[in-house]
Amino acid sequence: MNRLSLFFLCAFLIGCSGNNNDWHGGADANSNGVRDDIDSWIEKKANGNERLKNALVNLAKINPAKCEYSIKAKCLDQLSEDGILLQIELLDLQLNTKELRAEFEGNIKNCPQIDDRKINYKCDL
Repeated sequence: MNRLSLFFLCAFLIGCSGNNNDWHGGADANSNGVRDDIDSWIEKKANGNERLKNALVNLAKINPAKCEYSIKAKCLDQLSEDGILLQIELLDLQLNTKELRAEFEGNIKNCPQIDDRKINYKCDL
């Protein structure tokens, strides 16, 4: 039963995520899928911790209005005691326009409530 539940969860997340890589707007000089201002913030927050930096970059590439965002954010909790604060700060940086914030507020309501205590999310970096 657990495998079946996990399969449906993964199928939903894949269907919900989409492939829109241009959602974030703004300059991306190194073409890594993350705005330059967020790249700079990540460098400061990671403070030389490569695993944390990779987790932040991976999360920054995901549109926060997509359902997969909250699950991917769990990696930060595993890498930093300040994981939740980093998530909030990053989200605030990502939603820097009225349009992005409106998309987030509209779409997040459509994401299902997931009991993430049952998800064994491994942070592979």
